[in-house]
Amino acid sequence: MSSRPASLLMRIRRKLFEAYRWRRFLSVPQPVLWGVYKSFEEARAALPPERKIGFDITLLAKQYGEQFLSNNWEGSNSIIRSFDYPVLFWMREILFSDPNISLIVDFGGGIGVHFYAYSGYLLLPENLKWHVVELPSMIAEGESIARQKNARQLYFSAQISTLARADVFFASGVVHYVDSLASLLRSLSSLPQYLLLNRLPLYDGESFV
Repeated sequence: MSSRPASLLMRIRRKLFEAYRWRRFLSVPQPVLWGVYKSFEEARAALPPERKIGFDITLLAKQYGEQFLSNNWEGSNSIIRSFDYPVLFWMREILFSDPNISLIVDFGGGIGVHFYAYSGYLLLPENLKWHVVELPSMIAEGESIARQKNARQLYFSAQISTLARADVFFASGVVHYVDSLASLLRSLSSLPQYLLLNRLPLYDGESFV
């Protein structure tokens, strides 16, 4: 029996499955990933005009808010995870050794979940400001929760360039979504004294998007 019909059937099944995944990719309101590209520009060009780019989605921000308020972040039954330990360790060391730290910039910090999670384990100085740089929908939800929680040390901005400096620049699970970390840091008037990067995917190979 020839293997040609079986091979043809496999190709048809693959094409149908790809078409199904593509339709689902276009219909799901939350951010989802598709494809492998050489650059952000190539990835953006591959998107159909009806598909919104990025995480500035009100529904997603509301879901994050609900997860936080129910103490069930991403289904973990907690707002702090094992991968937060390295950040807690180094942030404690920084705050203990340098009493002049007064501004932590939490780039891509969502609704401020890191502030709430870490402040339960760290002794934050009274004059310290925890500044989250985020997208408008996340800021709206984060500020609403901050008012409920009376979180007076928590602030939000849509652009990092509005901040003059950062004693500590902290980014968790977000650096791979920006075109250039170096350009991002250069948008500050002075480079941060400390750089904490967490949940950063790395591998030994060519860069891709």
